[in-house]
Amino acid sequence: MKVMRFAGLFLLALIILVAGLCWAVSANVDDMIKGTIQQKMTALTNTEVTLANLETDLFSGQIVITDLVMANPKGYRSDHLIRLGDVRLMIDTRSLNSDVIIIESIQLNDVDAVIEEKSIGQINIKTLIETVESADPKPEPIDLLRFRLKSYSMGESTLHLVGGPLEDKTLVLPGVEHKSNLGSPVALPLKDIVKGLIQGVMQGMLKEGQGMMKQGITEGFSQK
Repeated sequence: MKVMRFAGLFLLALIILVAGLCWAVSANVDDMIKGTIQQKMTALTNTEVTLANLETDLFSGQIVITDLVMANPKGYRSDHLIRLGDVRLMIDTRSLNSDVIIIESIQLNDVDAVIEEKSIGQINIKTLIETVESADPKPEPIDLLRFRLKSYSMGESTLHLVGGPLEDKTLVLPGVEHKSNLGSPVALPLKDIVKGLIQGVMQGMLKEGQGMMKQGITEGFSQK
């Protein structure tokens, strides 16, 4: 009886220990990934990038980021350029032991962005794209790893237009999905995946925003 009781207590203690170790590892991984993303995106954009929270599920391969905020480039007055309320990355866990880590998808949800025109031709998103294109941050240990991104999507977005002909207008953009060739056929370091993703998302939003701005101007003239 005593032996069974001892065995039961030992098993319970072992379960608690394993659970505690898993929690500690997960927490450390979360902090490491959060710090890496903030550091990489800040270096690439030359603006402050912050994450409120990041959680990883080591078994499913899902990473969930809450409230990612990218500040406006220097010289623009809006508080932020883009705020993502929820970002979900799905990683193929089978690829973690291979030469290339496969990111199956990245979902950008609750998107709130600002297109600000400081003067004719000077638009915050264009400034950011140019900064990202010329960025060449120093390599770090994580850049030894290679990644491939298969797809990314963006849910319905709120787009604020500040300055220019449509001062203080707010538009709603439909959700979009994109197949990605980032890291294919040649896998890329994480900094280049992030760089390509920022360029793709920003160029898409700029194109949609400029299209709606032109439509608004045309409709304004037709009503006069």
